[in-house]
Parts: sequence; structure tokens; C-alpha cells
Amino acid sequence: MILFSFSSVSCEQSEKQMKTTLLELPQVKDIGLQSSQQIEIPDLQLPDMSGNFVSLRSYKGKPLILFFWTTWCPSCRRAMSDLNNLYRQLDEQGIVLLSINLQESGQRIRRFLKYYSVEFKILLDANAKLAYYYNLIGVPTYVLIDKKGKVRFNNHYFPFNNYQELLLKD
Repeated sequence: MILFSFSSVSCEQSEKQMKTTLLELPQVKDIGLQSSQQIEIPDLQLPDMSGNFVSLRSYKGKPLILFFWTTWCPSCRRAMSDLNNLYRQLDEQGIVLLSINLQESGQRIRRFLKYYSVEFKILLDANAKLAYYYNLIGVPTYVLIDKKGKVRFNNHYFPFNNYQELLLKD
């Protein structure tokens, strides 16, 4: 697991200034890393690799897997391969898989995709707004949301043994 911060604090700032800056960040929702919480899917549009904007609310009512990743993360690379192998099965079950890249340029991701082919949709979270909404503390992170909008799972590993139970049960 790789931990990272979403703040942009200058190295020259004092520790006191840094703490103040971090404390002043607006918190969209404080859902923590707990599962089974009913939260609203944010009204946020993220661009895909073609520059088309995708509304996350358009997936409301569908089981959804959000996979947060970066190109420089070795665990994310392994996860991309695993998810690519699972993608067709997910699609057949009506489960939507959205891969959310954090704070990297489209050019960097295209270079990455020359070596790691993926079948599922990649969205760009350039400002980490969606990551912040779900309180991510590192990558890779998987957020599984059932069709009722409940966060059923939020962790750094994929629950291969029970993802169907988490997403498809009523």
C-alpha cells in the first residue's frame, strides 16, 4: 500500500503552517473507511481518456466498483491485470467497473497503457476530488457501492471471494 497526501503545501512552510493548512481543507463527507454506509454518489463529472465527461450519478442504481490507482504504483499495476481478467464477468453480472486515476496527466496514462492494456473505462481525477470524497489514504483503493448506493467495501485489496455478495445482494 502506498500512502499519499492531497495537499499542496510548500516545503518551506513551517510545521505549524502545514498543520493549519491541512486542517482548513474542506471535508466533503466524512465517511471514513467503514462499509455499509448510505451516501449519495457525488454529482461529479470526470473526463475519460478521450476527453468526454462522465457523470458518476449516471451509474446510480447500478452496482459499482471504483478502483483508484496511479501508474507509478506497483500494486496498482498488478491490480489492473487482475481486474482486466475479471472485467467481462463483472460486465455480464451488470457490475460497472470504473478505474479512477489520481492526479496524473492523460499523456502519462497513455504511455502506461502501451504496456498495460485494459478493457474497462478509465476516468481522470486530476484534482483528487473523488478520492477526497471517499477519504482515500493510499492506492490502490477499491470502493464497492451496491445498487442502493451503500458503500459496501472500501479497502486496499479487492474482495475476490465475496464481491458478488457485497454488490448483488438485496
